[in-house]
Amino acid sequence: MTQLANTLERSQSLSLVSTPVEHTIAELDAHSLLDQNRAALMTRVDDKYVIKQSDLHTFINHAKQHFTILQDHQLRIFPYQTVYYDTDDHQLYHQHHSGKANRLKIRCREYMHTGQKYLEVKQKNNKGITHKYRHEIDCYSNIINLSEFILKFGIKDTLTPALFVNYQRITLMHKFENQRITIDLNLKYQDARNHKTIDLDDIAIIEIKRDRHDHKLGRSTSHTCLYDLGYRPVNFSKYCMGCVLSGMPNIKKNRFKQNLLFLKKQFSIEVVHASL
Repeated sequence: MTQLANTLERSQSLSLVSTPVEHTIAELDAHSLLDQNRAALMTRVDDKYVIKQSDLHTFINHAKQHFTILQDHQLRIFPYQTVYYDTDDHQLYHQHHSGKANRLKIRCREYMHTGQKYLEVKQKNNKGITHKYRHEIDCYSNIINLSEFILKFGIKDTLTPALFVNYQRITLMHKFENQRITIDLNLKYQDARNHKTIDLDDIAIIEIKRDRHDHKLGRSTSHTCLYDLGYRPVNFSKYCMGCVLSGMPNIKKNRFKQNLLFLKKQFSIEVVHASL
């Protein structure tokens, strides 16, 4: 079986996306990976929302007029696999927990439909601007051979895998504006060190990304649609929330208790490991 056939079979077997959403994304005009370079937005501002998957059909249906959808290798919903790295004492996690400016996340991401893998560093400064740097790798073990790349960001301690995250992604790009939206679905977390797992099958994480200088897009039609559905922007780090929800030991959690209560109330997500 070819890699593409394997990927299609895996994607279909993992898919928990509702039929109305599948029908709706099929109606959008498509763009390619090459087209998407127009809105790469490696330096950007983003607004993040956590919504019920049952509301996703309404949001995407609203977006049809203004957005195209990424299509590659016959796919419009893409399976991703990510490994987040941290120090033994979780320095990068605690940078985020403490609200530190110029904090980092370091991960290896595999685009499973192509097999491409990248080491990525996300750096967020005290103005809320996110910079993303990436380096293509052959395999996850190559991270040990990229010490110079890592050292540029001031990381001197040894990094090891901390959290595995599998999910599916839909990517929309505005037809005219420098705006991109990612929709992450069916998150599956595993603590890399203790192997505890948790699945978040009922939520969708929406990120609306824009150029930091384009202030008019800070209140776009996509923001308005989500507002009308009853959602507000939230601070939701896939890495940090995965660490807490998977029951990772020896980490601080107080800063994320509001998020955890939100998940429990709105989505009935079990948070017994969060010491609420």
